[in-house]
Amino acid sequence: MVTTKELDMYPNLRETTTPTPTGIASEEQLAEAKRLVEHGDKRLRDKEESFQRCDTDGFLSQWAAGITASEMHLKAAILRQGGTSIFRGLYYKSQRLKAKMVSVYNEYTFSDEMKWCCDLTDPLTDEITKSRKWIPTRRLGGNSRIQNQLGIYEADERDWAWVRVIGDRVNCRPVTIRVGDHDGGDSVFISRCYPDLEKRMFDTYEEACKIKRSGLIDKSTQEIEDELVAEIKAERQERNDQDLK
Repeated sequence: MVTTKELDMYPNLRETTTPTPTGIASEEQLAEAKRLVEHGDKRLRDKEESFQRCDTDGFLSQWAAGITASEMHLKAAILRQGGTSIFRGLYYKSQRLKAKMVSVYNEYTFSDEMKWCCDLTDPLTDEITKSRKWIPTRRLGGNSRIQNQLGIYEADERDWAWVRVIGDRVNCRPVTIRVGDHDGGDSVFISRCYPDLEKRMFDTYEEACKIKRSGLIDKSTQEIEDELVAEIKAERQERNDQDLK
């Protein structure tokens, strides 16, 4: 039996998530996040101690400790955001289309790729996508010809989240997953995604290192990178505000 307290702290336990994902954490969530971080840190220490001992079961112990630590830290990060995280959504103007991002196997490239799976029972989604069930996602820093033709775009949004360990045997890792309405019905729009700004954001550390090496600015690499990131976020917000007018 799931208690009310557990539902408040772990929104992923709800069969249907109805509250708005604000990203604001409660005191209980912050306390739980702190406990999870401490647990994760302990598992990392256990991993290091196992490595130093080099026991016969060292590899398995270290592997399990590392996976658990990553899972605990990821859960704590979500709880510090009120049980939410940032995801990608598919939009037409200011309206969220009923679509979810899924992994699909490509028989021509023999690899998995991400695509938007559209719910064509939704009248708006069916009309805007011209009854296309599958729409390619954008690559980082790139554009999508089909998305441009349909007049749709991808945007960052906040939604309910939790952690799932995926993979099998030793090839597994914890990842953030969307919970509640997987088509984004509960999500809150944050900002449209701009390919050129994404590319700049991806390169901020390298750019900060170049500026630091030039000796023109007497700041740490991290301080320079933080300023570059802040500038890009401000420009993204300005563009976003203009596009939504």
